[in-house]
Amino acid sequence: MSTTPFIGPYAPVPWSQFESEVLALYAEPHRRPGTLAKMRQVLREVGAVCPTTDQLGPVTIASWLSAHPGRAAWTRRTLLSALRAACSYADWKGYAPNPFGFRGLSQWIPADELEEAESCRRHRTATEIRKVIEQADRECAGGDWHALRLRAAVYVWAYTGAGALEVLGLRVTDVDLAGGTIAIRSHPGRRLKTGPGRRCCRSPSRWGACWRRGCRCVAPNGYSPARPGGITGTGDRPATGPSIGSGSSGNGRGWRDSRS
Repeated sequence: MSTTPFIGPYAPVPWSQFESEVLALYAEPHRRPGTLAKMRQVLREVGAVCPTTDQLGPVTIASWLSAHPGRAAWTRRTLLSALRAACSYADWKGYAPNPFGFRGLSQWIPADELEEAESCRRHRTATEIRKVIEQADRECAGGDWHALRLRAAVYVWAYTGAGALEVLGLRVTDVDLAGGTIAIRSHPGRRLKTGPGRRCCRSPSRWGACWRRGCRCVAPNGYSPARPGGITGTGDRPATGPSIGSGSSGNGRGWRDSRS
């Protein structure tokens, strides 16, 4: 987006019009579904107290943050970042001056709050992850295709260090059983955040059989009819358990058993 400042009087528009324009810019395939969801959330919440763009100022942002006091620091940081992008568009279009020019993103949340939140536990020990794998094996032994699918996903999380969204976005064509590799790459509707995220992971021989059993359970285009081509789908997601990788976009390192 151009950094050239808007010249001329600002012309406010109804928030509904502004919201529609911004969401059109963030719709697939221009942005990831998760990014669109965050933008939609922040525009909906701020729009409840800001009927027109001329009221989009620091006081409005402060009121919006105060209306959600229980949110974690990084959640507020993420939503503020999305709002800042929307405000840049409003300024560029001449709808309203950018309120983040008065108070920057880092000034809204004290740095010590973010550091404290970052210090939370993000990884699990080899023993903990081994228990998760063993539990997946037990459920798979007497379970249906849902258990087979979950077991395949658990093995990928544990042995590749791939992020949660990277695994959930896998498709049948990403898995090369003969070559023993899994390709982490972007697809329409689930894009990688960074270029280095695209990579090819070699699968340990000990879980090749796991993937062969899992892939026999897929429909021609994948597991989920709602998401053609998806390996894990989203309709029957298991209850949240211990985090296998880093919980981030794939930069974490999963546990690799030296026996593989």
